Amino acid sequence: GFWLEAEPEFSLSLRMLNRLSSIGRQVKQAAEPLRRLMGADRVLQKDICWPIWVVGLLGYAILAWWAIGATTKGENSVPMKLGSAAQAALDRAGVTWAQVTMDGQVANVSGFAPSEAAREMAKNVVKSSVWSGGFFSGGITKTHDRMALSTAPDAGVRWSAKRRPDGAIVLAGAAPPITERTELLESARAMFSEPVVDSMSATKGGAQSRWAGAARLGLKLMSDMPDGEAELSGTRLTVRGTAPNETFAQDALAQLRALPQPFTGESAIAVKLDIPELHGADLAANVGSVDECQGAFIKIMAVNTINFESGTATIGADNQMILNKIAYVSKRCSRFKINVEGYTDSSGARPANLALSKARADSVVAYLIAQGVSPQRLTAQGLGPDKPIASNDTQQGMAKNRRIEFSVRADGTQ
Repeated sequence: GFWLEAEPEFSLSLRMLNRLSSIGRQVKQAAEPLRRLMGADRVLQKDICWPIWVVGLLGYAILAWWAIGATTKGENSVPMKLGSAAQAALDRAGVTWAQVTMDGQVANVSGFAPSEAAREMAKNVVKSSVWSGGFFSGGITKTHDRMALSTAPDAGVRWSAKRRPDGAIVLAGAAPPITERTELLESARAMFSEPVVDSMSATKGGAQSRWAGAARLGLKLMSDMPDGEAELSGTRLTVRGTAPNETFAQDALAQLRALPQPFTGESAIAVKLDIPELHGADLAANVGSVDECQGAFIKIMAVNTINFESGTATIGADNQMILNKIAYVSKRCSRFKINVEGYTDSSGARPANLALSKARADSVVAYLIAQGVSPQRLTAQGLGPDKPIASNDTQQGMAKNRRIEFSVRADGTQ
C-alpha cells in the first residue's frame, strides 16, 4: 500500500515505477551471492546479513522519496494536485476564508478564521482531503497553521456614508486600519462625481476585508440614487434611498441579502410613491423621527382598512395598494421597529379572536417582508377584542374594531 499507488490521480509515471522496480531487483541481485555463500539457515541463525537488507530497503525508500521530489514542479506535480484537492475540500466544507499552499507534501493553511473551532476544522479538512492523511495513508503529511483569528466589528461599531446638503459624500465613523480605509476612500471617489470627505477613524484589530466589501456595496448602491445613505452597525448594513425604478430596488435587495457571513443587509430603498393620505408630504429616505413615522401610519390607516376574507387571515385581493403604501413608509422609517397589531370585534370566543387577530397580523408582516422590509424590525401581535375604538353594539362600530394598527418604537437596530 504505497500511497502514490492508492490513488491514480497522484500516481507516479509508469517510467518512474519501472525504474524503482529495476533498482529493487538490482539490490536483491547484489545480495544473492552473499546469501548463497553463507546459506539461508546461517543468515537466520547468526543474523550476519541483516544490515545488507536494511541498507537495501533504505535505498529503496530514498529512491522513492527522490522520485516524489522529482515531480514537485509543474501543474501536474504531486504537490500541485494535493493543493488543488485540499482547496476543493475546503470549498465543499464552506471554508471560503482559508487558502492552501504546498511545500512538498506539507500544507500551509492561511487566512482569517472566524473562530478557533473554524480554525481547527480547516486544518482537519486539509489533512484528510486525500485519504486519511499521512505519508502512507494519504498525500498530505503535515499541516502548518498560518491562520489568524478574524475579529469582527462589535455591535457598537458604526460607520456611515451620507450626503451633505451641499451634495458632498461624507464617510464617517469607525473603519478598518489605514490600508483598507485608503482603498475604501479611493473607491468612493471613483464612484461619485461629488466631493468625498474622509471623517473616518480606525478600528482596533486586524484587517476586515469583508467589512470593506460590505461598505463598498453600500457606496455602490448610493451612487446610483439621488439621495440616501449607507450605515454599518456592527455586522449589519442598511442602505436607504429612492430607487430610480423597481428593477433597481429589487436588485439592490438581492445584493444586500447575499452579503457573506457574518454580515447581513437591509434594503430601505424604495421607488418614490405619492401617498395622498399624507397631504403632499414626502417622507425623506432617512426619517429620523418616531413621531413623523407614527403620524404617517395613522394618516394612512385613518381612511383605509386592510380587508381579510371572512373568518380567515387571508388578505383580500383589493389590499395591494394600501399595503404598498405601508411598505413604503416602513422602509422610510428603517431606523425604528414596527409592531403590527391585529384586532377583532367582540363577537365570538375570546381565544379564537386572539388567535385570528394574531394570524392576520402575521399575514401583514409576511407581505411587508416580501416587499423588502427587514424582518428584524417587524413584530406581530394579536390583541383580539381588546382596545376597541368604537362600540361593539352596532355593525359600524364592530367593523371599525376589526382592524390592523402600526406602532413605531425607537428601539430599532439602527
